[in-house]
Amino acid sequence: MSLFNAGPLAELSDVSVFLELSRMRRILVATDFSARADRAIRRGALMARQFDCDLVVAHVVDDDQAESLIQVERREAQNLLEKLSLGLRKSDGLRCEAELALGEPFEQIPALAQTLEADLIILGPYRRDRLKNIFVGATAERIIRSSATPVLMANGLPAAPYERVLLATDFSQNAERAISTTMSLGLLGGAQVSAIHAYLAAADSLMARTAANADHRKDYLLKEAATALAKLKELAAATGLDLTDLLVEHIELSAAETIRGAASRIRAELIVVGAQGRTALSQAWLGSVSQDLLRFAEVDILVIPTPR
Repeated sequence: MSLFNAGPLAELSDVSVFLELSRMRRILVATDFSARADRAIRRGALMARQFDCDLVVAHVVDDDQAESLIQVERREAQNLLEKLSLGLRKSDGLRCEAELALGEPFEQIPALAQTLEADLIILGPYRRDRLKNIFVGATAERIIRSSATPVLMANGLPAAPYERVLLATDFSQNAERAISTTMSLGLLGGAQVSAIHAYLAAADSLMARTAANADHRKDYLLKEAATALAKLKELAAATGLDLTDLLVEHIELSAAETIRGAASRIRAELIVVGAQGRTALSQAWLGSVSQDLLRFAEVDILVIPTPR
């Protein structure tokens, strides 16, 4: 049975038709005017030029403060947004507009993306404060949890369209959706695409307790790897993707660490992952793999949300 018999590609008998019907039309870039946000803006500009689509730069002013401060911040933010969008229109030749909203960024950015019918939200990277990132949900993570629109965190220094992309899959419907959505956005065109499945054998901890189980453990892991490799080959056939690498790796520390290591080895510039929500009603549960990738990855991360 095909991996996509019940997945997002089920209604499409030809993947090429699927790609022809889909393309990027509008990108929303969220900025707080920091140096980190510049990476998101440059990635957004590159992609807007690549796909000849509209670009919207947005900023959210905190409305939980004195009215006089809100008005001052609104004027300053509006001025900065207009200068930014004007520069992108004149210097980069892009169709670019500015949007200003009041409220909480994790609420307003996803809502604005819905209103504008944006195909993608781009954010800057985390602040590199690991203790804070562990114990406090960062704004970027809260936006991704709330969003029904795919979110790209621009961690790398944008220089060109993506040349190497790593698709992380656990063979779930969310993973299938992440791959098909990334295809529809056009982000895999012209890139070397690899896929990875990181697995943790269910009985691994028990088998590792005694030396007598060493051979049995090895056989078990080989069987798990062979099954996963067969599924990756099926995935390649179902999507029509010419996958450069089919990676099946046993988890030693964590799934995210395994994926990051693989991305580093193949020099991937983008990792694609599903949000891993357990059900359509649990979108707020981002998933430990996605969280760890977002917090500590050095390359760009594309997170595809779970439909509500």
